[in-house]
Amino acid sequence: MIIIVTFASAMYFCDTRMKTKDNSFWGFPGCFNMLVLVLFALSPAWWVCLIIVTILSVTMFLPVKFVHPVRTQRWRFVTLPMALAWVGFAGWAAWVDFHPESWAHFGLVLTSIYLCVAGAVQQLTEPRT
Repeated sequence: MIIIVTFASAMYFCDTRMKTKDNSFWGFPGCFNMLVLVLFALSPAWWVCLIIVTILSVTMFLPVKFVHPVRTQRWRFVTLPMALAWVGFAGWAAWVDFHPESWAHFGLVLTSIYLCVAGAVQQLTEPRT
């Protein structure tokens, strides 16, 4: 997985077109540090981690939007609190030593799903000009 992350990130960060006009990202923005924290907290099987890392690595090169939690204006009233909640849940999960029964896991999953799909949903619902 580390080879996938390193190679995909190196290629992605060379792309000067990684931002859209609305300050979203074209493709998964390479925030694998956030993903690793969630995977560490949830402790899924290694093959589940591999599938998730591979899918997100592939989406780095697809024309799919991912929101920037601060700079993307559309839905910022939801996205910014979700990003702050993610930080809170991550902090709580770490505080309780990533205990498997912590409610922080549910919050991490919920906020992570939102942050991963909000841009694509925005892209699908943009008015055609």
